[in-house]
Amino acid sequence: MRQFLALVTGPMGAGKTTTANLVHARLPGVALIGRDRIKWFVSHFDRTPEENRIAMAVLLAMLREYLEQGVSVIVDEGLHHTGSSAPFFTLAEEHAVALFAFRIEAPREVLLERIARRPLPEGATRPVPEEMILANLDAYFVNRLENPTAAFDSSSPGSCERIAADIVDILRSGQNMTRPTVLEP
Repeated sequence: MRQFLALVTGPMGAGKTTTANLVHARLPGVALIGRDRIKWFVSHFDRTPEENRIAMAVLLAMLREYLEQGVSVIVDEGLHHTGSSAPFFTLAEEHAVALFAFRIEAPREVLLERIARRPLPEGATRPVPEEMILANLDAYFVNRLENPTAAFDSSSPGSCERIAADIVDILRSGQNMTRPTVLEP
């Protein structure tokens, strides 16, 4: 299988992390990273813009190193800000790796229900404030990645298993994506 960078994108509560974990478990020798995984490395992470900027810088440095070492990478990332996908596309081009982007979504009411049921992440001292959740959902749907390799609806029970199987099939087939539309900052 050719070295790749696979972005698993979507709004909060869509099942990105669950799906990325399932894909990762089926592909030996592939790294799995994401800003939500990295930000909790810092004790008392408080979701400020500066702390999020630092977490993204660390994520991109890790991604660069994995690609330089010849390791394929799955990135679990919301990409809900204008231009936030551009650094990933640049790194894929610089390292001449196959680039895939998978968009996972569900209706807003399903997302809000899932977010409400979600346990507090390890290292978190408080839940995400409701106004931040609503702002993130609004921003995601305005700035979402257009023309992904594949888009999935995760609203039905057990859908993450099906989505993960489809993503693994696409990655193994090498069916490369066309460059998605990226809104520049």
